[in-house]
Amino acid sequence: MTSKTTTTMNSPEVRFAALGHAVAALAMVVWPLVAAIKHRRVLTDLADLDDRMLADIGLTRTDLCDAYAEPLWQEPTSLLARRAAERYTTADGPRTP
Repeated sequence: MTSKTTTTMNSPEVRFAALGHAVAALAMVVWPLVAAIKHRRVLTDLADLDDRMLADIGLTRTDLCDAYAEPLWQEPTSLLARRAAERYTTADGPRTP
């Protein structure tokens, strides 16, 4: 014989499930903002480097300015990686370490 359990809207399981969904929804909204702030901090760290150090990693000040101009919802470091890779491959052809 099986017993059937029913949950009411006031049961702790239902309330905790609703709370869990609310927390998940909030996290989905907040997480992109947290990631954007993290990426902007990386740009700030790169801006602290001098021009010679930026050139060593294949970047220029203009690249940093362009990355700052990216919309907040886009990852600016991907632009920097693309620019550095372009310079790396077009300077002398692909380099081998």
